[in-house]
Amino acid sequence: MTYQAVIGLEIHVQLKTKSKIFSGASTSFGNEPKTQACAVDLGLPGVLPVLNKEAVMMAIKFGLAVNAQIQNNSIFARKNYFYPDLPKGYQISNLKYR
Repeated sequence: MTYQAVIGLEIHVQLKTKSKIFSGASTSFGNEPKTQACAVDLGLPGVLPVLNKEAVMMAIKFGLAVNAQIQNNSIFARKNYFYPDLPKGYQISNLKYR
């Protein structure tokens, strides 16, 4: 049996968007602590995250600039964690590409 090495990169960047990636809360720098959160950020019942289209477009532009393969679809999932700095108990992660 032969194997082929597949190497991936996970890149973290701060995009210059007006709102967060999964909520409409502001990303303004320098504001007072705890003033830039909304119901989605807090994980309140009955609210659902909405992906920031501006952030997606920036990511696509970067991918094209570095000649990366741009996927047609992404599937996101909630990963449950119990961290003191994660009051809602989960983070949203990109689960699969298609």
